[in-house]
Amino acid sequence: MLYSPPVKDLSAKSDQGEQMRRLLVAAVVAGLVLGGLVLVNARPSAKAQEPVEVVFVASDRFDPNASGFVTVPVGGNDGIQGVGCVGSYPLGGTSQIPAQVLTHLQGDRTVLRVFNNLGRPVGGLVRLTCTVDAVVPAQAQAQQLKAQFTG
Repeated sequence: MLYSPPVKDLSAKSDQGEQMRRLLVAAVVAGLVLGGLVLVNARPSAKAQEPVEVVFVASDRFDPNASGFVTVPVGGNDGIQGVGCVGSYPLGGTSQIPAQVLTHLQGDRTVLRVFNNLGRPVGGLVRLTCTVDAVVPAQAQAQQLKAQFTG
């Protein structure tokens, strides 16, 4: 006669394995549903405004110091991405013509330096025209920024 090992009753272990699979599937489904709810709630609402990119031209009188420096109290922290300025007045008087304008955008301000046509700093009242590129949260803030830039 051949030896045959005793047969164990595996039905109890099989039921436990089936329960574990069901629990695992339920946990995965619950996690996916919860994750989906989090993503839906994390989306910005329809009322939230998209940032607005604005480009504006600001022309104003500035009074550089003896070294030709002017500081405008708005900068990169206010949403300004870039500034380019040119001199527009006075048109005569060799030492006072704002022929060259350097711009240096900083976090809280924009520093301008004005030179005449001979490369010497201009100290005294000049009119500069600046093109400003900015990204702001709303159009109303763009108008505020323009008002701040021109003083």
